[in-house]
Amino acid sequence: MSHTPPVPDANQSPYPRQAPPPPPPALAETQARAADRAAQQAAAEKVQAERERERNVILATVAGVGIGVLAVGGLLLLSRDSEAPKAKKKARRKKVAKKA
Repeated sequence: MSHTPPVPDANQSPYPRQAPPPPPPALAETQARAADRAAQQAAAEKVQAERERERNVILATVAGVGIGVLAVGGLLLLSRDSEAPKAKKKARRKKVAKKA
């Protein structure tokens, strides 16, 4: 039973072994899709640039406020030290001349 029966050449299967290749898209459709993609990409880049600018402005503002707070704190500390009572000078002994 290892023998396969002969198949006539005119006998073709109703189901093809491979799907036929898809028809190429029209040139106008391809160009329209490319233009749409370019417009979407440009819009996305614009939105991203705007977000990055806002982020940079926020970071610069926070950095400026932080530096200002440090400056005010330093000035307050320096002014606090200048208002403190100064320590009195130590009393020195008078030098007594030796009598010979």
